[in-house]
Amino acid sequence: MKKKIERSFDILTEVISRENVLDMAELLVCKETKYLIRFSGRYIAKAHFGVCEDIFNKDNPDYIMSDNYDIVQTVALFLCEHFGKHLEDTYEITKKGRVITIKYHCYKLVDRMICSRYRITTKHVDLEKAYHLETSQIHSADEDELKVVDNIIDKMQLDDCQRKVLTHRMAGLSMGEIGRLLNRSVGAIGSVIYTIQRRYNKYLGGV
Repeated sequence: MKKKIERSFDILTEVISRENVLDMAELLVCKETKYLIRFSGRYIAKAHFGVCEDIFNKDNPDYIMSDNYDIVQTVALFLCEHFGKHLEDTYEITKKGRVITIKYHCYKLVDRMICSRYRITTKHVDLEKAYHLETSQIHSADEDELKVVDNIIDKMQLDDCQRKVLTHRMAGLSMGEIGRLLNRSVGAIGSVIYTIQRRYNKYLGGV
């Protein structure tokens, strides 16, 4: 039986470098996916254990890595842009003055990828239609657009549950799909969405 690899979270306090960037990314993804389980249930649990399995078996030449490890690689690539810094260093400051650390932005990257993957797995698209889908019909938000969205969400002062519902909704999930993902009734999800809409309307009124 393969011996389980012991990991120390002390590495997350070190300076980001070529030597530790991958280990940092792995630990950050493990922490965030484990945290998301409380909100998103079985699907996130599967992703979390998939990432852990990849990490513990990646040095085995016969092991085939899963798609879940792409999340780790995405976070690692982002961290590569910040060699010489710490995870708690500031990545950006929102217009409202909220400090976004490098670590927090890593968690947001994980959230976005998880939501995107869940949306894909729950939407059945006819391959023939997808093949003929024109590129002009597909829009991917750029970094500036994402920053605008994040600033608006910050000003709405949503709690964790409301943020999860909004993130899933923005990913294209229906209320029923969000309810199954968060183990909530459709009515409860509808109530949360209504609250979010009121917060958004209040934000628009103050602009």
